Amino acid sequence: MNVPVQYAADPTTLFWPSSLPLEYARLRADPAFRRAVEEAIETLQEEGASFQLKARAQAEALLTTSWGLIHRPLDEVSASVKATLIQMTIRCAGLDQSVEQKARAQTVAQAAALTALTINLHLGSDD
Repeated sequence: MNVPVQYAADPTTLFWPSSLPLEYARLRADPAFRRAVEEAIETLQEEGASFQLKARAQAEALLTTSWGLIHRPLDEVSASVKATLIQMTIRCAGLDQSVEQKARAQTVAQAAALTALTINLHLGSDD
């Protein structure tokens, strides 16, 4: 059921800044903002979007905990725990280049297998 949305004529009556209409007009014209909104809409339309959004929120909250653990002295948090936290942060942020490199190498190998050419030369006779 679609309920019509009613907007206040003056955003300042809702404690919004008076520049809100100008900012909104500027944002609507910004291609980066429009792209971000489109991506957010796609994420919400995908199956499991609510789980993904909750997981992202949780991951962002855990960054604070990870940061604190990573910067504690070694007598409180071991170097291996710090290294694991750093690796997980890098991987979750999508900064792990090894994952991309593996995927790229697999793609190249598959393309090479599909376009491989085999030439057999028989020199001499089998007599």
